[in-house]
Amino acid sequence: MQKSIWHDVKLKPYSNYFCDCEKSLFFEFVNIDYPDEAYKNYIKLFEKDDIYQLYKYVVMKNAIVGVSELALSAQVPEIALQAMKELNMQGFILSEIDKLQFAGFDKLRCPAVYVDSLLDLSEKELENISDLCAKQKIPLFIKFLQNLDEAGELSKVYGNDALKILEDFGLFDRELYLIGCNYLDKSDADSLLSCDNATIVTTPIADMQFARGGINLYPFVQNGVRVKLGSGENFDINMLGEARLAVGQTASIMHELQCVTLEEAKAMLASKNQACVQIEYSEFEKQKQKAKNIFEKYIAKNIFGGKN
Repeated sequence: MQKSIWHDVKLKPYSNYFCDCEKSLFFEFVNIDYPDEAYKNYIKLFEKDDIYQLYKYVVMKNAIVGVSELALSAQVPEIALQAMKELNMQGFILSEIDKLQFAGFDKLRCPAVYVDSLLDLSEKELENISDLCAKQKIPLFIKFLQNLDEAGELSKVYGNDALKILEDFGLFDRELYLIGCNYLDKSDADSLLSCDNATIVTTPIADMQFARGGINLYPFVQNGVRVKLGSGENFDINMLGEARLAVGQTASIMHELQCVTLEEAKAMLASKNQACVQIEYSEFEKQKQKAKNIFEKYIAKNIFGGKN
């Protein structure tokens, strides 16, 4: 973890457009890669104050390295809101549609619907999500084509190619964020150019950690498609590192240095919130210890099936 704090380093404020709260916590403190459904079940076993302290730690972890605009994926959005508000962090709270409805759209500041996989949804469910995002005027974040098999599976389920599915359900008319897009090609980039509301969110370090394959930024940059960077499941937040790795991955794929420059990648980190989130490093260290103690308490109860 970088030890930078605002009044020492004077960084420009960064954005982090996808931080997976639960997964990053489990990878940091339990070090086991569980099936996606397991994270949703395990978080239900935590007491509410423990969840709050853990969410607060994740928000602080972003703030301490210069993030002032955060898209935070959280299973308990109303508690995530408390942590974001206390630390004056701007951005979105991402959660599944049923959890947002339970928390109440009117009570959440900047909620966003999160879809972990289109393969988990029926056509009716996807239609309902599209309609709700239009009615509530809220963004939609979808994990999209992070692996090659997904494109084939989507075609089998929906009878169409991946981007045509989004268009057919009216998602190009919503404020749409596509997380991943590791396997979009140049023709896909051309299609996205016609969609003014779509933004690609790439998580280079997490993609490398989970062997998902690097994204080629070149066709998107050349076509003027909006791209933002996120940390994903990676618990060691380093947004400038995300930009550097994205540039390196693109150069490797294109076999050409500087086809996308670091300055172009750093522009993908631009934050709408120019107000600095002031965090003392000593306070961050205390919060990290709290988070560690919380996980040790639950590990001792053996509810996670033991630690690797």
